[in-house]
Amino acid sequence: METKSNFSQGSVPKLIIRLGFPMMLAELVNVLYNVVDRMYIGHIEGEGTLALTGLGVCFPLITLTGATACFVTMYLAVWRKLGKTAA
Repeated sequence: METKSNFSQGSVPKLIIRLGFPMMLAELVNVLYNVVDRMYIGHIEGEGTLALTGLGVCFPLITLTGATACFVTMYLAVWRKLGKTAA
């Protein structure tokens, strides 16, 4: 069953909540996962400090990669909805 959405009609705040809430929830789960991961890795004796440094370096890169993927996906979806080719 295919559901179509018309973003040109309706309340803008309702659309933002409907579309933005799942993304915010996914980001919250990602951050909570990283917090728990840091707590676990921080208790490793010996190499825990080096492992925490690696996590500190990688977390912003992973977040940037996810944000870029969201941007590209939305860009392509909007261009497709407008009937143009993405270039």
